[in-house]
Amino acid sequence: MCDSHQKEQDQEQELDSTSERALFFNYHEFSYSFYEDLSSANAKPTEHDEDHKLCITHFPNVYAARGSAEFQMTRVVRVPRRFDESRGSLETPQFSTQLPGSEPAAIVVDCDDDGDDGRFVRCGRYDTGGHVFGCSSVSPLSDHLSAAELAGVVRRVNWLLLREEGMVYGWRNLGGVALDALTGGLWSWVLGPLLPGSVFQESLALEQYVAQLNSPGGLLYDRGVRLVLPRRSGCLSLDFVVPRPE
Repeated sequence: MCDSHQKEQDQEQELDSTSERALFFNYHEFSYSFYEDLSSANAKPTEHDEDHKLCITHFPNVYAARGSAEFQMTRVVRVPRRFDESRGSLETPQFSTQLPGSEPAAIVVDCDDDGDDGRFVRCGRYDTGGHVFGCSSVSPLSDHLSAAELAGVVRRVNWLLLREEGMVYGWRNLGGVALDALTGGLWSWVLGPLLPGSVFQESLALEQYVAQLNSPGGLLYDRGVRLVLPRRSGCLSLDFVVPRPE
């Protein structure tokens, strides 16, 4: 009887701990209530209630010159970092493998109170340039990539980042630092890059993978999407450039 009572208490404590645990969401998105409703005959922006706010899930393409054709025709969807995957996530950037809008704490109700089925549902027009947004956390990236395709790309990026982190503290790199000190930097410029499997070649692996995705025949190129190198965003997010949703 005591064992049964103790088991019930343990289960209740575990349930309480789970319910109090913070749920992951895309911290790049935000909501806005003053916008033009696409389903309304009134073309003027109006104030909307808490349940019908726009969810801003795509942003200006800061990687293109402002005013250029690319800037006008493309937007950026930001996939957030995750810090709860492992202890190493604090030192080595690791990004969410979930398609924006499928996170545990994502907003999943669209402006008509119907399920969006993982699709980007256009609800309102807001921002300079008349950009359209939905009322859920689903972004226009879902128009071009499936959850499985996005997960595959991000897992590869995460793995390459972890591998590069290991190379930084590996014997080859540390030996190269010592040789650089002895040769005044000539080691890195002359002999280092010529060694098979050197840290200099390994550090290019992520750039080569991103270039492959963005080149003709690559997964993202064929979908009209482009992946930005994580270092260009300071590894604060994994940025995908997508066609402007209309």
